[in-house]
Amino acid sequence: MLYILIMHSNGASVWDPENFNAFTYSKVSHFGFFFREEVDPHYFGNLDNPTACSLKNYQDMLTLSFVRRNVPAGTRILEVGGGESRLIRHLKTEYDCWNLDKLAGNGQGPLEIRVDGFHLVRDYIGNFSPELPDNHFDFVFSISALEHIPNDDPGLYPRILEDINRVLKPGAYSLHCLDSIIKPDRLWTNALLPFLFAHARPLNQFVTYEELRSVGDVFSLPKCIYDQNWLPLTKTPYREFGRPISINILWSK
Repeated sequence: MLYILIMHSNGASVWDPENFNAFTYSKVSHFGFFFREEVDPHYFGNLDNPTACSLKNYQDMLTLSFVRRNVPAGTRILEVGGGESRLIRHLKTEYDCWNLDKLAGNGQGPLEIRVDGFHLVRDYIGNFSPELPDNHFDFVFSISALEHIPNDDPGLYPRILEDINRVLKPGAYSLHCLDSIIKPDRLWTNALLPFLFAHARPLNQFVTYEELRSVGDVFSLPKCIYDQNWLPLTKTPYREFGRPISINILWSK
């Protein structure tokens, strides 16, 4: 299979996982790098028009593009909090896919899903489930899941990191896309995210509110999709709520 590699001026590929800074936060320019071959628009939406693309579609395509370029087919991959996972549905014939999800309905998530062609473990990350063996997975990821971890229990954070690293094979990658919000006066993230940037030894660097406010390439949830899907839940106009973005963290064990 032929991939087109976008190159930095120093000759390094943009998709070099050992230097993931180009993908720390969602950017409009990322849409030009996404892997599009054999992608079902029913699951992944309109990737040719960022002004009509949801944040989850962006996160799906970022993760899929990383998998296609860095995770060999036939290996074991684990999604944390996958729910009714679009990515697993797309990859399950090529990878040994696992989904770790308590299915407790957190963050508007499902209570039941159809299990076909992949393994479901009904538990939370950080509980050290015996159904997930040590040093077992070639890739562990999450998409719009970890921002729902309770902010009032920082004791969870080291357990989550330890559990992810427990199930990862040595040298394997772990990629997580967390919804965050550029608010009028600050950057909102779940407190787990700065903890992971401080303790997981990531392959990219955290980003400041000042940088996100000034850069012109940020991809945020379009207002039309916010008004349709988010406003009924938040009851807050887009301008006051802030711009939802994805902040992405990658590390290897």
